[in-house]
Amino acid sequence: MVGTNAVALGIVALLLFSGLGTVASPSTRLASSLKVAAAGGLSVTFSFSPNPVNSGSSTQYSVTISGIGATSPFYLWFNSTPQGCQSGSNPTTANSASYSGSCNPSSSGSFTVQLGVVDSNSTVQHHGSAMASLTVNSNGGNNNGGSGSKSGNNSNGSFNLLNGLGGVFSILILFAAVFLGALIAIAAGTIATAAVVSRRLRQINETLKQTIPPTQTKPPT
Repeated sequence: MVGTNAVALGIVALLLFSGLGTVASPSTRLASSLKVAAAGGLSVTFSFSPNPVNSGSSTQYSVTISGIGATSPFYLWFNSTPQGCQSGSNPTTANSASYSGSCNPSSSGSFTVQLGVVDSNSTVQHHGSAMASLTVNSNGGNNNGGSGSKSGNNSNGSFNLLNGLGGVFSILILFAAVFLGALIAIAAGTIATAAVVSRRLRQINETLKQTIPPTQTKPPT
């Protein structure tokens, strides 16, 4: 009887230990998967220089990739880029952990460029991402920010002022030419009138001389 009870207690203890092992295994598997996921991450830095940049000018972007087990080549996807900096539908290939390139943005504005990176590890593929802001000024902008923009506005204002003064001078010159022309016309008319009057007076004088008989003097007595 005692032997039977001992056997029964042994079977119950074996079942309990098996149940505990079954309950603990999912947690163990979850911890293992989290460890693999953490090891599969990439650290990515991403920046533009110069920044800000004028529209149509060249800016250089730099990418640095690091991570345990990261394997080159790396594949880079650029998203939300301005016109002139699109990479197309295919990723850019970086043969090392440091990559740089350049582009010429043609649309002005502020952009937040997103970068996605995948390595070539065949066992555990590593992923990473980063963002970089890029400001593209219009062609009349200046890389020095606010002060440059203010200087540009002052230059435009001075140019507009000169244009306005040029218009005023043109009007004054036109009025002066008209006034001078009027004076010349008046002088010419006065001279012509004086000539006509003088000629007419001579004609009248000659007529009077012809109509008045000469005075006769009496001979002495």
